[in-house]
Amino acid sequence: MTSTLAPSDPPSKTANAPWRQALYGPPGPTRQAIRHLLWLCPTYLFIATLLMVGVHLQRIEAQPAWLLSAYSFTGLLSFYALLRSGWARRQADSGLTFHQVLFSIGAVWLAYATMEVSRALALQWLCLILAFDMHRLHKRQVRNATLIAIAGLSGIVACDLITQPDRFNVIGELINIGMASLTLPILVLVSGLARRMRKQRHQQHIEMAEALAQMQALAVRDGLTRAFTRRHMQQLLDEEAARQRRTRRIFCVAMLDIDWFKKVNDQHGHAVGDAVLVAFTQCVQGALDKGHALARWGGEEFLLLMPDTSLLQALQTLARIRLATHQHEWGRHAPGLRVTFSCGVSQHVPGDKMDHVIDQADQALYTAKAAGRDRVQAAAPAPR
Repeated sequence: MTSTLAPSDPPSKTANAPWRQALYGPPGPTRQAIRHLLWLCPTYLFIATLLMVGVHLQRIEAQPAWLLSAYSFTGLLSFYALLRSGWARRQADSGLTFHQVLFSIGAVWLAYATMEVSRALALQWLCLILAFDMHRLHKRQVRNATLIAIAGLSGIVACDLITQPDRFNVIGELINIGMASLTLPILVLVSGLARRMRKQRHQQHIEMAEALAQMQALAVRDGLTRAFTRRHMQQLLDEEAARQRRTRRIFCVAMLDIDWFKKVNDQHGHAVGDAVLVAFTQCVQGALDKGHALARWGGEEFLLLMPDTSLLQALQTLARIRLATHQHEWGRHAPGLRVTFSCGVSQHVPGDKMDHVIDQADQALYTAKAAGRDRVQAAAPAPR
């Protein structure tokens, strides 16, 4: 009788011990198949012990008991040799699962044909075999195993009724075969339903994981521009402030606002407005240095965090962004469209709160707008 795969070994100091390596082979599917096979040994040993007890009590004839025991352990050793040698890895069924099921069905046939006392247990034995291994077999393999089991039992009964009609209870044998023909297909049907339910649960888990990943992505990235969200930028700002307190390294914050964005929406429609936001984000991100982070702060306003950056370096970066924005072909989004932005930038001063740094950048942005827009304005250093 076959059983389910044993759970994989938990990490331990003995996981790769020499004796384990020699017995199970290298880690992987083959090791799992060998573990599964070796877990069957106590089961067959228990059955062999029962057979020997039955022989001792003269309830079972010695020859069929020894024959069944020899069949069982020869089969186990053969499967172990095929798996451990690596021969099975070249087969479509690398774990030889279907072959082991057929081997177990063969054991039931042998017991049914040679030991009359086993006939009452044959149906239960077959059900256990299929129930334990159905989840590891394809639907076609389960169907074939069921048909083979019923056909073999029917053939044994037919031979017995022809060769020894007076020895067996015809009605009882036909009832056994009829019950097997009814029970095993029902078991197959139930297993199919269980398999579909497992697939549905697996698919639901995948869909839930994908939905969770999408929710996490939405919490980090703006759905339209793919810049960071305001919430995520707040976390980055807090982390940068904490790092600055440890390392005393400078950083700058810039507030960017697209000029006359409301006119773009009013004159060309919101679809063009969305396209402008996306294109502007791409222009900015294409001009940034490694480690800089851009977030959509609100509407057409963006916040740029530039770690390890002095005010002079920040102005150079913002000049590249202005150049990229001027060179972009805005006319392809709408005829005659031209897009510029105004910007205020502030350098963090040790001891300043982050809110004060952002407020300085925001005030510098309003100064840039008041001076005519399409320009970058640095915040005046705070008096010390």
